[in-house]
Amino acid sequence: MESSSPLSRRAFGWKLLLALALVRTRAWAAGSGLVPTPRTGRGPFFPAGEVDSAGSDLLRAPQAVGGELLDIIGRVRGQDGQAVAGATLVIWQTDAHGQYDHPDSDPRPSGADALDPAFRYWGTAKADADGHYRFSTIVPGRYAVGGRWRPKHVHFEVRAEGYSSLATEMHFAGDPHAKEDFVATYAQHLMLAVEPRAVEPGPGDRPRQEASFDIVLTLA
Repeated sequence: MESSSPLSRRAFGWKLLLALALVRTRAWAAGSGLVPTPRTGRGPFFPAGEVDSAGSDLLRAPQAVGGELLDIIGRVRGQDGQAVAGATLVIWQTDAHGQYDHPDSDPRPSGADALDPAFRYWGTAKADADGHYRFSTIVPGRYAVGGRWRPKHVHFEVRAEGYSSLATEMHFAGDPHAKEDFVATYAQHLMLAVEPRAVEPGPGDRPRQEASFDIVLTLA
């Protein structure tokens, strides 16, 4: 990918915003209570379409969608450890080939119409009374930025009354590109990385994995 591409220019601005976010996260971590989930920012590909009604199941056709099936579960809490009931979570990500459904995303060689029709690319969920949430999706693909590969990741935005909104990313443990990534410093990657585990599929279902990603918000 050429350095003059729109994605590379956006990545430069993203790095500056991320540096400020890391400073803020470290300042919060010096305080008492649970360590807040690091902020990585929205990035350039926040969904351009309708978000609020998307739902928590990103699998339009589970038997046909490309990639490995993945359930993301977790809990939203404040720094005091209390559940954040009713928190709104939005996720967005690439398909198995590293393609976003966004007008600014560089299309695959086969063209912009090569999106996976069996995949939804983003979704929304509400945390229950105990702060628990769940999404059904796939393991995302990697993509290149400025000649480097971004590790596999799922974007999150979390909003709740009385708390500062959080834009962050869930990474995958052991990804070889994490240490060189401009968003995930190594220490940050350790906090954001998850290790999916296999779950028993139902009769006739495809193999599926489950990843647990807990989120800690700060007061507004």
